[in-house]
Amino acid sequence: ARVATEGQARDVPELTRRLAISYAAAPASLLLVVVACNADLATADALRLAAEADPDGSRTVGVLTKPDLMDPGTESGVEAILEGRVVRLP
Repeated sequence: ARVATEGQARDVPELTRRLAISYAAAPASLLLVVVACNADLATADALRLAAEADPDGSRTVGVLTKPDLMDPGTESGVEAILEGRVVRLP
């Protein structure tokens, strides 16, 4: 959660982030990073967190979803992602 919604404590986004970091940092944790193809991977929080917690990618699995929602003509972007030229997805 990036923004607290009505009825939630104002620090919910920060609490959520710290909880995710604590789980990701555990050496026994496997990190499943799911990102939509039509999202900006360079700014994906999940990818950033995984890269920090698992720099060599040995505990991380990257999954790209929703390729059908990509704008026509942007297919080469997925190719670049899959080849690791944008962001390395383990």
